[in-house]
Order: sequence, then C-alpha cells, then structure tokens
Amino acid sequence: MNDELRKQIALFRFGLISALVGRKGLSRGEQEACLTRIIKQGWDIPGSARSSIARSTVLRRPALYQQGGERLESLEPKPRKDRGRGRALDPEIEEAVIRLRKENPAVSLPVFFKLARSRALFPVGGRTPSKDSLYRLF
Repeated sequence: MNDELRKQIALFRFGLISALVGRKGLSRGEQEACLTRIIKQGWDIPGSARSSIARSTVLRRPALYQQGGERLESLEPKPRKDRGRGRALDPEIEEAVIRLRKENPAVSLPVFFKLARSRALFPVGGRTPSKDSLYRLF
C-alpha cells in the first residue's frame, strides 16, 4: 500500500467520524442518529471493493483518533509485515514443514502431522500448530 492510498484512507475515515468527534456533547440519541446515518449510507471506500461499514468499525475510529492525539495520521492503516504469512508457525518451522511436505507429497494431512511430530519439527513444550493451520499453509 503506497503513501497516497494510506492518506486517502485516513481522510475517508476522518470524514466518517467527523460528525461524531467534531461536535462535543451530543446526546445518546443524537449519537445514535448520526451513527445510523453513517452506517446506512453507501460509501466509495478507497482501496476496497466494499461499500458498507460495520457499526463496530465506526464506533472504534473516534477512540483511535483521540488516542492518536487527534491527528489524521492516527487513522492511517498500519503496515502489516506479516501479510500473506501464517501467524501460527514461526518462519523456521514453517520452512521445515514445507520441506517435509515436498519430500512426502502423497501422505494425508493426519499422517503428515504424525510424521512432523516424530521428526520433532514442533518445539517441545511450545505451541503445536493445529491441523487447520497446516492445511492453510499447504
């Protein structure tokens, strides 16, 4: 994601919450009416094919904005270093599992799981990945 898109997303997010953060002292009813209006409206969301926004998202944004010192940068999406990578396995274990899978492509996943355990690919006392995590990896 480039810097221009990140700024467009931050501006879009501020536009969503500006009615909520710009007017202090809104009654609960006024907040609900504003929130309902935001959620029901169709949106052209930058960098996304979606056109609707969840209530929880709209409620979370003002808090992020205020925690960030009411700066527009606090609404920018955070870069994700692990995008496209599983989080259940360490990179070293993941590489070893993939190598083992290439050596044994025909075995079923339950058999492969037992094979990986017998070769001590998963750390003793550590978190053993689920079969679902391995399935997603393959």
